[in-house]
Amino acid sequence: MTQSLEEISQWADAFLDHLSPAAQRKLATEIGRELRRQQQRQIAAQRNPDGTPFEARKKNLKKKKGALRRKMFTRLRQARFMQVAATSAGVSVGYLRSGRIANIAKTHHFGLSEKTPSGASIQYPARQLIGLTPASIEAIKSRVLAAMATADV
Repeated sequence: MTQSLEEISQWADAFLDHLSPAAQRKLATEIGRELRRQQQRQIAAQRNPDGTPFEARKKNLKKKKGALRRKMFTRLRQARFMQVAATSAGVSVGYLRSGRIANIAKTHHFGLSEKTPSGASIQYPARQLIGLTPASIEAIKSRVLAAMATADV
């Protein structure tokens, strides 16, 4: 994965250096929005970036049989929580504000443990919410190539 990012960096750096900071920020914003859409689809499909499915929830024996349960992380994939921060130096996609949602995402992403209000400790399995896939790398390449095609350099 890092090799792919290094390859993009090598052939795109010369082009990006000739863009104005505003154009760099605009390109970073476009790339960030596309990456966020892909991450949202990945979370909705409940798949890790490597394509493996998320580990299933533990069965709650106290629930009534046939009770409907929501998919995991429905709020985490909303655009107001999964944010894009773009600058002329780069782009980041993730849970950028600290708070309850960022803490939930961090706990599930890294498989940390949390204490419940009753004092019990729960160990969550690692479910990688954010990560680059081969499709993400291709999306970055295509956005940079499209910007090269329309640039006045």
